[in-house]
Amino acid sequence: MKVYHGSYTEITVIDLSKCELGRDFGKGFYVTKLREQAEFWAKRKGRINNTDQTLIKKNNLTEKDAIDLYFSSNTYKQLTDETANLVGKSWEEIYELLKQELKI
Repeated sequence: MKVYHGSYTEITVIDLSKCELGRDFGKGFYVTKLREQAEFWAKRKGRINNTDQTLIKKNNLTEKDAIDLYFSSNTYKQLTDETANLVGKSWEEIYELLKQELKI
């Protein structure tokens, strides 16, 4: 079976130590059999990566600190609260809320 990974950089070797924590199914290397889905995620990750770099530079943070800041944000906490009205919003809308909250 051919699978795709939505990355914005070339990956020649899978290194699980570089996988992010807090993903949907835990730490891991995510793939899909849908090329279009992988391309979508690569483009999205590239945009997020640019925003992450802005956050890191603007606040003199390490990449780990930036991720910790995202996951401790009020916006992220609302994602696990079914009464918070974020259910049904697109990831773009949620990401805009997060960027506003973190003043990116």
